[in-house]
Amino acid sequence: MSLPYSLRLACLCLAAFFFVQLTIGVAVLMLSPAIIRRAKRMEAAQAAMLLFVARLVPALSGAAFVLLICLPSYLMFESEGATEQVGAWCVGGALICLLSWGYAIARTARAAVCSVQYLHQCRRQALAPRKAGDPAVLWVLNDCSPGLALLGIFQPRFVVSARLVQVLPAEEFSAALRHEQAHWSARDNLKRLLFLLTPCPLPFSAFGRLEREWARFAEWAADDRAVEGDPRLSLFLAAALVRVARLGLKPTLSPLTSTLVGSRCDLAERVQRLLDVRPSPPRSALLPTGLITTGGVLLAITVLPIMTDTSTLNWFHLVLESLMH
Repeated sequence: MSLPYSLRLACLCLAAFFFVQLTIGVAVLMLSPAIIRRAKRMEAAQAAMLLFVARLVPALSGAAFVLLICLPSYLMFESEGATEQVGAWCVGGALICLLSWGYAIARTARAAVCSVQYLHQCRRQALAPRKAGDPAVLWVLNDCSPGLALLGIFQPRFVVSARLVQVLPAEEFSAALRHEQAHWSARDNLKRLLFLLTPCPLPFSAFGRLEREWARFAEWAADDRAVEGDPRLSLFLAAALVRVARLGLKPTLSPLTSTLVGSRCDLAERVQRLLDVRPSPPRSALLPTGLITTGGVLLAITVLPIMTDTSTLNWFHLVLESLMH
């Protein structure tokens, strides 16, 4: 297939993104059992951060390669001129990349529309809103379905059924609300959005296990933030979880919603963790912060010489040329 300069650039960038993402994605998939075992030996918040980063690494690596190596080398060494032939590997990789991005954007848009529709529905059904901590608002829904959830990504909205407000004692309700506020502090709904928006280089939800483990540790982390090592608060939150589960679980509202009790399969383990809680020293974000900082420094040390070295960029251009042709 013969393509002009700009279309060759687009095709090459898409193909390079796909093949880098695929390579790193296969590596992450093979290492995922070890990553999950490592996460189980960490605090819940740190484990959730580790799994979140592992899930996004393939796409971030592909984007970094395109922006820092593929694009500069092409613009520097590829001469503008007549159309040139583009090989099947390059065209195939570009098409698969477009399909994966299209699917990711479509499912993200669908989740966003569902979330907005449910938000409007809650606004119509809500009784007088209450403050749930600045800038959040608590909407009490006049329905009989027991549930407490966090809606929104950039502006939090907590929704709770009137029945649940009547059933839960004040201490248990306060503990449950603190759990949802912890989800907001961790920006867990935003992370769910990023999971949906990130294209998967492999079919059949290859990273589903990483996402499920992240969701489990995110719930544990929210529990830990809600009780802050206080056995009394732990007891109240455990009682609230059991009481809500006995009332009946509310079905999943949206992929971009955090609920108090999302699944029965993890409920017993969450309750047991809360009953076994012990006063702990203040948590430190040193590990995830240090991990991200170290990765950024290593990336800068590796990439900056490449971006400033003409001979290295020329070598990458020759490699990419072979991919394109």
